[in-house]
Amino acid sequence: MHRPKLLLCLGIVVFAFGTHPGSGQGFVFPDADNEEEKTSDDFTDPQGRGVCSTVSGPSQGLPCVFPFKFQEFTFEGCTTITDPERRPWCSTQVDEDMNHITGQGHWAHCDPATCPVIPEDDLGEDYTNLEDEYEEGTTQAVQDEQPRSATTFRDCNTIDGQVGICEPAVLCAGITDEEAVDNVCELEIGNPVDLGVCCQLRVDNKVQISFNQEEEKTVEVDNVSVNDINKFVSGRFLTDSPFVAQSAPAASEGGVDFTFGDQFDQVSVQSQPIDDGDINENDAPTQFHLRFNAPTDDALDVDQKANTFLRTTDSIQSEKNLTPEQAGIGLRIFDTDTSSAIDDICPWTPSPICDETANYRTFDGTCNNLKETNYGRAVTPFQRILLPEYSGRLHLPRTSVVGGQPLPSARRISLSTTETSNALDSEHTVLVMQMGQFIDHDLTHTPNHGQNCCGRGGTFPTSFDSERCFPIEMEANDPFWKGRKTCMSMARSLASPGLKCSLEFRQQMNQITHWLDGSNIYGSSENAADQLRQRFGGRLQITRQTGSRVGILPSCSSGTSTTATVGMCRGCSSCFFTGDGRANEQLNLLVIHTLFMREHNRIAQFLQKLNPLWSDNKIYQEARKINVAQYQHIVYKEWLPIIIGREFMDQFGLWPLSKGYSDTYMDTFDPRITNEFATAAFRFGHSLIPSSFKRIQRTRSNNGFTTSMNLREVFFKPNEMKKSSGMIDDLLRGLTSQEGELWDNAFSPDIQDHLFELKLGDRFFYDLNHPTNVGFTSDQLQEIRKTSLARIICDNADTIRSIQPQVMKLPGSSTSNNIVSCNSVQIPSMSLSVFRDKRFGRR
Repeated sequence: MHRPKLLLCLGIVVFAFGTHPGSGQGFVFPDADNEEEKTSDDFTDPQGRGVCSTVSGPSQGLPCVFPFKFQEFTFEGCTTITDPERRPWCSTQVDEDMNHITGQGHWAHCDPATCPVIPEDDLGEDYTNLEDEYEEGTTQAVQDEQPRSATTFRDCNTIDGQVGICEPAVLCAGITDEEAVDNVCELEIGNPVDLGVCCQLRVDNKVQISFNQEEEKTVEVDNVSVNDINKFVSGRFLTDSPFVAQSAPAASEGGVDFTFGDQFDQVSVQSQPIDDGDINENDAPTQFHLRFNAPTDDALDVDQKANTFLRTTDSIQSEKNLTPEQAGIGLRIFDTDTSSAIDDICPWTPSPICDETANYRTFDGTCNNLKETNYGRAVTPFQRILLPEYSGRLHLPRTSVVGGQPLPSARRISLSTTETSNALDSEHTVLVMQMGQFIDHDLTHTPNHGQNCCGRGGTFPTSFDSERCFPIEMEANDPFWKGRKTCMSMARSLASPGLKCSLEFRQQMNQITHWLDGSNIYGSSENAADQLRQRFGGRLQITRQTGSRVGILPSCSSGTSTTATVGMCRGCSSCFFTGDGRANEQLNLLVIHTLFMREHNRIAQFLQKLNPLWSDNKIYQEARKINVAQYQHIVYKEWLPIIIGREFMDQFGLWPLSKGYSDTYMDTFDPRITNEFATAAFRFGHSLIPSSFKRIQRTRSNNGFTTSMNLREVFFKPNEMKKSSGMIDDLLRGLTSQEGELWDNAFSPDIQDHLFELKLGDRFFYDLNHPTNVGFTSDQLQEIRKTSLARIICDNADTIRSIQPQVMKLPGSSTSNNIVSCNSVQIPSMSLSVFRDKRFGRR
């Protein structure tokens, strides 16, 4: 059908032949080759006759950009298509090809008084067919999804008379077996009637603590001026060379020198590749540890600048005859605010400028807090609760206060003060430990200098670089090594300046984001995230495996152009790559990484069917947002109550809500991980590691065939995952049925403190309805609350068809935790149909 095209440019209607009535000339558009994206400001009317103004929508107030392309059509005026109320709208930002930029809110409703509208009838049959296909496709996707739960659960009253919800026990956070028995109720689904529990309704969290931050200690320093600081810093930075490859001691006999790339480009480590079967077993633990704690290039750059500030502080301390306290605390007044030389070098200035309307988290953790945009950023320093204690200088390991002698061997003290206990937990599975490690790798990663700090053959060195090394001496009668080695290598952590680059003691950095944001799934930088994407259908990369319908993590052995740029793949063809390179540390950690990768792809695949006009990036970001929300919900509903107990969950208001939104967001404090949390409190999980792990293979027997894999068989053996497509499921059966190990709650206050802060200070926390957080609708949030780790296992395992609903508790540990079918109402499903975009892809 032939129709005249209308061109609207800043409010003027022009015929497609390109001239204004009586003007004799057409409109002039900017050269698209010179700009990536064009906004309404780039299109001007040479006659200055006004603009097509917008009156509502996410970009209201901005003028329209014409022409713009959307859904295979070119619009030279406002359109009503895809708008649920059939109101005319336009694009306010397009790319270089004039395509409307979707997914970022670059649209608004037009003012009918100043803007012409292109009737839908003028679009012809192509549009009608397209919209019909869209409606049919999304309707079919909804029909194809068969949720195994009711849309809503009915109200009830608990035995104590409190208002509750009758729901499956797996959804009731923290319920005990006694409470489950006392509060049995009938669910509104199932035939015969299925039993649930009347779970106390939580619609708000009353935090029973006051939040006070102590003032930093100050020390007077009178004889140092800003001019002194600027002179020292500028001179030091000019003489300090940029970071270079770190040299290692001479290779031990049989060792091979090699250099890692990307994440490991600047780290020279003496070792053999992980998949070399002839690796010296005495050296293997050291080399593997170095590999998994190697720094990124960004981290090395920050370390180099930190050392500039440390040497400056050393020089001033020496020249001005300052005490360690004066130098380490008193010089903090010199920072980016007071010294131009510090400000010029500081890696955190200027602070990132943020888009307050952005729909999604950044990958590097910036712009979560809009007041302090560096809070939570990757490669920034840990906070400290207590001041550090170094030697007489500000950054060297402690020595004895008596004569400055070395302190007793940490190995000797460890052996004499700790006990080995294999007491089993009769209630919880080893999955508690494994989720703890997965969570830890989302929160903390302290990079080390890539240096073997021992001498040849594992002997204690006569001298070493104390800036990078702090080796631990072992005695000849060591109960494990028995004289075969006398040195345990320990490379020191890289340094980082504080967020204001104050002159002070040495600080350590967190190489990943400080948020509970799934960085272990998606990466802590744009580059890391890009390496993991398929760039099709919003999905993450996988490795196809015979016998598996969903694949395993992307493998370094694939030989693609992507793997060539992934640091973890250099020297380790048997490794997998994911959001955190430490995934290869042991097999069960790879299992959890695989689960959440598969869950992302499962969500993305459904969203693509549900919203066929969404772009790859839109699907990816929405699937990431949903996946991280489920992960956060599982942490606070299933894992944390086990770790810290109900009393602390109550006191800190950490329980997930039953309905509605949280309103506890605060942007007035620094939520970064503390050094004490990263290095001590969250290490409690090391005491939960069993001496062996179960692998339960599926057989015709109900119990399966069980084998045990000792630590030697599961640590640093990623290639084992490729030998059998059943390995993932076999290990999952083991994780959900093997008794965990008992632990005490000595570190519970430290853990709850920080997970409280993470929840309180995260603008993107899943259940918030903060004005600057584009969260979930109430319907979407209710569906996310139906998620459970059991459900994620059922949806993403190849052969697991039954499991207990509360997988961090042993099967049969309570009357409500017997093994049931994955199709049982006791393991409800989240309905993804609520994520149908009724706006036909416009946003």
